[in-house]
Amino acid sequence: MRDIDPSVAWLGNPETFELVKESEYAGDDKSAWCRFVDEDVAKTWKEYVMTNDVSDTTPPPAPYNLVADKTADNMYQFAWRADADVESGIAKFIIYLDGKQIGMIPDSGNYQSFDTNGDNTYPVDPLPMTFTVNVTGGNHVLAVETVNQSGLVSERAEIKVN
Repeated sequence: MRDIDPSVAWLGNPETFELVKESEYAGDDKSAWCRFVDEDVAKTWKEYVMTNDVSDTTPPPAPYNLVADKTADNMYQFAWRADADVESGIAKFIIYLDGKQIGMIPDSGNYQSFDTNGDNTYPVDPLPMTFTVNVTGGNHVLAVETVNQSGLVSERAEIKVN
């Protein structure tokens, strides 16, 4: 472990949830306070101890490894891979054809479910990351976005089909 830089460290009072920059702390005894590496970690701690949750402000990563395999006349099996958003997982995927939404996985509910305290774990068999689409004539673009459970949307990943 490395030492915490006192010029950027913060302290948090576990009884009042007060936060103060360590270098500005005027008290005599810091032993009852929590010590954090920086202001962001201190604020995250305070949010969690006050709400039992941590808000997610970052969109999930974009889907990757897109493939579109022709399975029959005008029919394509569209598939992709996606990594879960660290803070809030995956709620759904939105599928587009030429910029127009044509589907969503799952149709309702969340793609991933999880128990944040780990006490009530249960196995989850997520739906496959695939979508069958009818594509007629010419060149088209299939695309997919990941939406996390905070409602934030990834960059759109695209693949051309003809």
